[in-house]
Amino acid sequence: SKNSPKWCIDIQLFDTFKSEQLGEDKRSMAFALSYQDSNGTLEDDKVNKVHERFISELESKFNITIR
Repeated sequence: SKNSPKWCIDIQLFDTFKSEQLGEDKRSMAFALSYQDSNGTLEDDKVNKVHERFISELESKFNITIR
């Protein structure tokens, strides 16, 4: 998708959790993101920068908290 971070080839939701402790209208969701560059080896620092920007965008756009 155009909203996925650069080099992200797959995003999977693998867990959801609702609890009164989280609040009535809140839930915890866990995702796994897979990164790959068909043009070469990805280095951690490059992926981390792209991932951090993606997380910041999610936090501001959807008013969520990343743990």
